[in-house]
Parts: sequence; C-alpha cells; structure tokens
Amino acid sequence: MKQSPIFIILLLAITGCTTQSTHLEEDPKSLRGSLGAIEVNLEQATVKPFEYYIHATGKITPQHQVVMRAKAAGIVKQLHVSNGQFVNTKGALFVLENDQQQLAVEKAMIQLNTDFHIN
Repeated sequence: MKQSPIFIILLLAITGCTTQSTHLEEDPKSLRGSLGAIEVNLEQATVKPFEYYIHATGKITPQHQVVMRAKAAGIVKQLHVSNGQFVNTKGALFVLENDQQQLAVEKAMIQLNTDFHIN
C-alpha cells in the first residue's frame, strides 16, 4: 500500500502537536525553613606529602638546554651530578675511563723521560 505525502505530513502534524507541560522548581529559599541545622566538623589544615600516582599526558620542555661533548672518548667511570641539578662552569661533571688514551699518555711520559736522560 502506497501512502501519499499528504497523509504523512498530516500524521506528523498531529503527533508533533502536543501540549507543553511546564515544571517549576521550588525556590531554595522556601526550603531553608524545612531543613534542620547541619553539623560541620572543623579540622586544622596540615602540610603532608602528596604520595599519589597521577597519570597525565603532556610535554615538558626545559628552561635551558645545553649540548655537551667530551674532548675525548671513553666510558663514564664516575658521575658527579644528578639529573636536574644546577652546575657551575668550572666543576667536573663526570670522569671518563679510556684505557687507550691512558696508555698513550704513559708511552709519551716514558718517551719524554728517555729523551731527557739521553741528552
């Protein structure tokens, strides 16, 4: 059965026209007299560590960034600073261990001593 567009429009008009119902909220001021007193407990505020895990996403960017390169290659033997620590310009940050460089220094010292004693 094929329905005509006039019938569909008429059906929509009839179902769409309903009476509006209005709902009024009660004024909170009028409820104040019916509520009793509420007990409130006060406590002194204290400073305590906040030890909760908070999962957050974002990007942390440093205020200043410095790229450092050692003049010689090697393995870091000692580290004199920790992550995020402020450093001075003349302080040692780390000590490198390089066996080949140490061997070259010792050979040069031996060569210097033998050249000095020969002359």
